[in-house]
Amino acid sequence: MEWKEKQSHLNQLLLNIRPLSGPGLKNIPIRTEYAENDTNSKARPKASVSSLAYAGWVSSVTGGNLLDTLCAQLEKLMSFQPGERDLVMLQHKFVVEWANGKSDKFTSTLELLGNPKGYSAMSFRITCGIATQLLLDGHPALNTPGVLAPYMKEICDPIREILRREGVELVEKLIE
Repeated sequence: MEWKEKQSHLNQLLLNIRPLSGPGLKNIPIRTEYAENDTNSKARPKASVSSLAYAGWVSSVTGGNLLDTLCAQLEKLMSFQPGERDLVMLQHKFVVEWANGKSDKFTSTLELLGNPKGYSAMSFRITCGIATQLLLDGHPALNTPGVLAPYMKEICDPIREILRREGVELVEKLIE
């Protein structure tokens, strides 16, 4: 069975995706469900097909199992070329209702560029790894038995400080 046949079968079983037929588009899987308020739904099938074709989902590449085959294809297509880097953008919006009844809206934004000669932004140090290092170093905030969640200032502040020193910092702004 070729890769596109395996993928088409898996799509039908797990994702409710049907094969699309047409000139040059034999058995290309495509999702046919759209949000009710999607004003550009007619353009989405064409974009979906070209994206799937780029990723190799409709190629005749064969391999061990579906995941291994897909990973090998994506690694070949999407590896960084010399001088390229990634970008992570994250933004949270919060509405805070104060005790006096007033409410404010805040954003908390992260922009992080990967290093073309080093780590990608996606692989940058994560807070779980930092917390583990603090625990191994015997930091007093983490010297409590049991499962700890980073909700307390005593736990969050040391993690934030290490991230800030590494150049990872959320910028918080009042927007209203």
